[in-house]
Amino acid sequence: MIRILAVALVAAAVLLHPGDGSWAQTPPQPTPTPPPSSGTAPLRPPRPRPPDTPMATICSTPEGWCPLKAVAMPGTPCECFLPPDIRLPGVARFFLYEEPVSPYLNPHRN
Repeated sequence: MIRILAVALVAAAVLLHPGDGSWAQTPPQPTPTPPPSSGTAPLRPPRPRPPDTPMATICSTPEGWCPLKAVAMPGTPCECFLPPDIRLPGVARFFLYEEPVSPYLNPHRN
């Protein structure tokens, strides 16, 4: 009796299943690779500076300028510090100045 029931179940499964062969064994599909994350841009190497471009020596702000304490490319964002805790945003530029100058803020020359 159990054998007849098992044959009937198999026959019903074959008859009720779609005949497109989708139940047959299919070759494995390649796993799709996820697209790159759109949240962050890929890092680009820094642009090489032209050989005749001098490195920036000052940070220029609308209020004045201050000497840079580190090497920077011209056009790099920077800031000048005024005591006790004022920071003025500016842009790194080349300017040939003579010592001594204030380490904080110097007036622009006209």
